[in-house]
Formats: sequence, structure tokens, C-alpha cells
Amino acid sequence: MDKSYAWFAIYNFDCKPDEISEKLGIKSTETWLKGDNKPFGKGKIRIRENIWKLKSTVDVKEPIEKQLQELINILRPVKDIVKSFSKKYYTEFGCAIYLNDYNSGVHLDKVIITEITDLGAELDFDIYSLVNK
Repeated sequence: MDKSYAWFAIYNFDCKPDEISEKLGIKSTETWLKGDNKPFGKGKIRIRENIWKLKSTVDVKEPIEKQLQELINILRPVKDIVKSFSKKYYTEFGCAIYLNDYNSGVHLDKVIITEITDLGAELDFDIYSLVNK
């Protein structure tokens, strides 16, 4: 079964992550400060920039489109604030997709694409094939 993960993140900001949460009125699901050590695989990596992240709560077995739509719905009421962050900092909707089938794919309708664009955010996909060769 395919699994997908989606999040919205703000990177390289110059304030405390709590200030981002306060301005948005949204609590992050993950934050990192430049210089922190983050577990990665069997080791750790040093974080190179401040990160504020909001992860989708939609089940990972659901299509990535549903996860992105959930995040957009959360951010829509604070669209102007998100846009102001997007002008100052790097913002993105990130997606990690783990495919177990040769014929899997991703479809984003024009509404999702327009709303991501209107928020001033980038869209990043990491796609991993787990199909045995």
C-alpha cells in the first residue's frame, strides 16, 4: 500500500518559532532551531536553519491531495499572514510519497495548485519507489 506525508513549512526565519505560531494562531507540529541536532536514520544531522512545520493529520494511506487540502484549509483563514511570511522567508508544501505499485501517480487539481500559488509557497515532492525489481 502506498503511503504519503504532507506538511507546510517555513524556513530560515529570524525569530523564535513560537512567534510564528502566535502570528498564525496555529500551533506547529514540529520546530527546529539552527544548530539543533535532529535524529536522522541511525545518526543525527545538524539543522542549518530555523524550521516551523505543520504536518497533515490525514491518514498516510490517503492520497497526498487530501493531505494538501487539509493543510490549505487550515492556512486559508490566515492567508495574508502566510503570504507575508512567504515574501520574507522560504515557505513550502512538502510531500513525501512511498510507492508500492508501478502504476501509482499524483494528481493535483487546479484549485489546490491555485491555492498553493496564492499562499506564495513552493511545492516539493520526494517520491520513493518501494517496488521490488
